Amino acid sequence: MFNNQRLKSRLCWLVLNLTLISSFLAWMPVKNSAAAADRTPPYVLSTSPASGAYNVPIGNNITIKFSEKILPGPLATYNSISVTDAGGNPVAFVKNISSSSLIIDPVNFLGSSSYYSITIPAGALKDSNGNRMRAKYSFGFTTAAPVTDVTPMTSITSVTNTTPATDTTPPVTNTTPVTDTTTPATSATPTTGTTTPATNTTPATDTTTPAPVALTVSGSDPSNGSTDISLDKTISINFSETISKGTNYSNIRIQDAGGNLVTTTNSINGAVLTLDPLNNLNSSATYRVTIPAGAVNNQNGSSLVTDYTFSFTTINTTNLASDPSAVDVKSFGAKGDGATDDSQAIQNAINSLPTGGTILFPDGTYLIPASEIKIKIPNITLTGSGNSIIKIPNGNFYIVNNNVTINNLKFIDCNRQVLHFESASNITVSNCYFENIGSDFLIGKISNYHSPPVHLSQCTGAKINKNKFYNIKSDNVIRVDGPGNEFTISENEIDTTSYKGIMIGYESNNYSGSIDKNTLRNIGLTTPGDGVGTVAIYIGSPSYSLSVTNNYIDTTVENGIEGVAGLIANNTIKNVGAIYRSGITTTSNYGISPYATQLVTNNTIENSRRSGIKCWTQSLDVSNTVWTGNKISDCGRDESNVGIYLSVNGVPVSNVEIKNNTVTTTQNSNTGIYLRVSNGNNIQVNNNISPVLVDSICTGVIATNNV
Repeated sequence: MFNNQRLKSRLCWLVLNLTLISSFLAWMPVKNSAAAADRTPPYVLSTSPASGAYNVPIGNNITIKFSEKILPGPLATYNSISVTDAGGNPVAFVKNISSSSLIIDPVNFLGSSSYYSITIPAGALKDSNGNRMRAKYSFGFTTAAPVTDVTPMTSITSVTNTTPATDTTPPVTNTTPVTDTTTPATSATPTTGTTTPATNTTPATDTTTPAPVALTVSGSDPSNGSTDISLDKTISINFSETISKGTNYSNIRIQDAGGNLVTTTNSINGAVLTLDPLNNLNSSATYRVTIPAGAVNNQNGSSLVTDYTFSFTTINTTNLASDPSAVDVKSFGAKGDGATDDSQAIQNAINSLPTGGTILFPDGTYLIPASEIKIKIPNITLTGSGNSIIKIPNGNFYIVNNNVTINNLKFIDCNRQVLHFESASNITVSNCYFENIGSDFLIGKISNYHSPPVHLSQCTGAKINKNKFYNIKSDNVIRVDGPGNEFTISENEIDTTSYKGIMIGYESNNYSGSIDKNTLRNIGLTTPGDGVGTVAIYIGSPSYSLSVTNNYIDTTVENGIEGVAGLIANNTIKNVGAIYRSGITTTSNYGISPYATQLVTNNTIENSRRSGIKCWTQSLDVSNTVWTGNKISDCGRDESNVGIYLSVNGVPVSNVEIKNNTVTTTQNSNTGIYLRVSNGNNIQVNNNISPVLVDSICTGVIATNNV
């Protein structure tokens, strides 16, 4: 009886332990596999040369370093990786992969003083687990100007010994370092004999103190040799470091081919010297810019060693006017005096080119009081002379055909929208200036969205680049809506708006394109309302084929960047929420509000009133997203100093990574990164330089190795 009872007890103990072991073994691989599953695609860590670099040697390879080892994606996509010059012309190159780096080796040397763009399509590269790049990545740089050696060579006089000595002794080699301080003697009488000359193979020690490092030029706009430069061009020269006026500052000059001086106003801002001509430059004229040695200094007092010069040529408006496919609006009766209604003359000029051509606007102010100028003809270019101003109080340009280009025009004092493109392809707006646009929207005369300076509706292949916008009072500055794809919005300057800067529409379309290298300042500065709708870059529809990269945003009412893209990377965002006065009640003051953006990486966010990066949603699935390598400083002062904030409630979320970010604050805080995820799975928060606070409501959050 005793033995049976003891046996039963041991059997029960054994069964219990086997059950526990079995449960542990069953649980362990599930947990480990969830943690180990790699869903993170490769993303760019750095490029050489860096994005926006100047003075790049023309023979250098191009290297793009990724976050992990990479492999080619589908062959067609991999072969779509491209290098193009400023005109969009392809550059031949050989590419190869070395571990985590893509190396691009141009077949020939690149051109001097030239801009080049590198584009890697989404999906072109993948990691060893098959995770492909989620969005297109592009960057560019400018090569160095040709090197001209202006330093004269030191003449070396050879000495002739008319009586050669017969050398019968092997040379003596001196292997001990010798400092030669002896002044060579001059022999007036040639010596005849068999003396063996001594050979000193050790160079003398150079005790000369190194000269201070000289100041250098890293690039200019326009670059050396540029053509078709607008007549109102402001010239800028970029230096290697911060500069100040030197003793030769007054001798900085611009001269035409005849040596005539151009009157300019010169100024310095950091490392940039700006030369602003008082009057327009001449048509089809070559100008030479000279920055003399000693004109500017660095902080150590060093200057340029020699004069720095470059030249450029302005646009040839004479050729345009004489081209049979080009017409001058004044030849159709336009006055350009700012008082006469030029609407019909401009429309007649456009209609006179049924197969396309160029419409030239000479210097003047053209008034279009209330008409809609229609461009229904393909292959049309509207171009100005550099000082061609168009005023459209209550009208606009309506473009509904393909291959239309608008450049070098100034649009000023237009109450409604200016350029409305609809169902058009291959359109370009470049080097235009827009000021004081959209007053009717601001005062409530119109309530729909037909008010931005540039409006793209259902367009494909649009390029909006290098334009300047100032004091825009409409609800958007650049707007894209309706089905359409492959647009590029790049290198524009937007300063002082009442509402949004760049707007990608509300419709449920997956937009494809890039928003790159734009500068946006004072967004919402003149808003008359509560500040709602004053985002610098707003994406109204989830667009996983859209990249938002390399933009500079400084001073907004609401968010810097908001919406769902494939990639938000390498942007600098400062002073979000800095515009705050009586009547502004919005509390949406985040650097980036990315929601379900697939990859948010390498952004720098400073001095945001609320979080630097924040996603708060109760309905949007933000699974399979990565926030990595971002630098957040002095953000969240109205939000418990939280730099990164993820709050998802009411919807399941899984496979989110927040890693390798740096969050700093001038105030004590234990909530640099804050998570509130009520139904999460595999939410990884790892290797951040920041305190992390995981709310008690959270499930599925794994936080490790955070400092």
